[in-house]
Amino acid sequence: MNQSLFIRPVKSKYTYKLGWNTQYGFSNMHLNSSGSFTIQNKRPYPRLQNLTISGGKTISQFNKDEPISALANEVYTLIDKKNYMKLYETGSAISISITVTIMVYHGVYI
Repeated sequence: MNQSLFIRPVKSKYTYKLGWNTQYGFSNMHLNSSGSFTIQNKRPYPRLQNLTISGGKTISQFNKDEPISALANEVYTLIDKKNYMKLYETGSAISISITVTIMVYHGVYI
């Protein structure tokens, strides 16, 4: 379940975004959650600046291309009682990302 909260104060020069993803594993019986917090400059010209802090535990498929959709796996599991999706738990520490994009000419960014 993905949730997010977007705050854009009127008198501030920044916007704030808080996002989180929550998943419950029925086979391992515990909650996996990850989240991120982003601060972005409201005035993107001449440069767009982002600061993102994220971390948490997520569930991912072994194959990064995700060949089996969650809905298809649910149908096969309920009807045939076969689980084709192979998942693993990924845990991450807190990561920080700073992005600066500069417009050098109309429509041309670095």
